Amino acid sequence: MAATALVTGLSGFTGHYLARELEAQGYEVHGLGQGSSAAAHFHSVDLRDLERLTRVVTTIQPEVVVHLAAIAFVAHGDASDIYSSN
Repeated sequence: MAATALVTGLSGFTGHYLARELEAQGYEVHGLGQGSSAAAHFHSVDLRDLERLTRVVTTIQPEVVVHLAAIAFVAHGDASDIYSSN
């Protein structure tokens, strides 16, 4: 059975490259993000929703977690939103 990796921000700029590399190394990759993704194991989760996040992580039980999710756009406009999710 393959080791499981969880990547937050899977659908972001770096996330899909990392997923490809992890899969090449034999990992079953699960990703978190907002919206949708073509990835096979994608879970739409707002990282600020602790209850939903806990359920998903408990279900996946990853051996490896890589946190890439962030609001990178400085002009996003809501500082509290940026600090609570980054």
